[in-house]
Amino acid sequence: MLTKKEPNMLNEKIVMLNEELDKTLVKQHPSSGFDYLEGYTVINTANKIFGYFGWSSIVQTELMREYKLPPSDKGTTRGIVMVPVTVEIYDGNTIISKSDVGTCVWNGEDQIETAIKGAATDGLKRAFRQFGKRFGNDLYEKDETAPTVGVAPGFQKQQNIANEFQMDATQKPPLCEKCGAPMTLRKSSRGPFWGCSNYPNCKSIVNIDEVDRFGNRLDGSGPKNSPPQPQAPQPDIPQITPTPQEEPVDIEDVPF
Repeated sequence: MLTKKEPNMLNEKIVMLNEELDKTLVKQHPSSGFDYLEGYTVINTANKIFGYFGWSSIVQTELMREYKLPPSDKGTTRGIVMVPVTVEIYDGNTIISKSDVGTCVWNGEDQIETAIKGAATDGLKRAFRQFGKRFGNDLYEKDETAPTVGVAPGFQKQQNIANEFQMDATQKPPLCEKCGAPMTLRKSSRGPFWGCSNYPNCKSIVNIDEVDRFGNRLDGSGPKNSPPQPQAPQPDIPQITPTPQEEPVDIEDVPF
């Protein structure tokens, strides 16, 4: 039980977490306009709020996954690294855990180690964002599952851009010709464009007037999106429950 002389450290941390994010810490990509916090900024904020010995992060390398992407036009091998990261906060005898998955794209096998480090940093930032706006939660998409022209994150920004330029709501995003990821709708001083959703690891862009409503390049280059195909009605097929098969009996197991 807390006494009057014993400060409630947890409440003090909650107060700090509820403070407004220092806007000078927010970085913005010059082309996409997306806001983000850098990894060292998140670590410095965690040290300030929880203390140097009040938190730790666990990179679950045993659960790391790597997915190969189609090679580039120059034949460079590519892939995506995904790794879960757990952040633990210590408050007396209490441990508060938050987890998320970080991703990073690599181009060329000599970049795999760098991509693993990038995925770990991304997972750390995504885990910490669950502690609120001091860790940039408001910079992330609020509804990453909602349908949109483009791909989350940045749903609301993409929706606003689409409405501003009266774009077709059924527009499909093109696929990045460098890494194969779906692209996101972004805006610069010159107007809207498609940028790779794996930014800043991939900085490929495409002009909106270079793709059709299915996201395919008008000149025939790049990865292809397929238009939706009508599904033929399937006849009702009765389900047949298979007869259970008895396990074979070894004659040596029979007791006689």
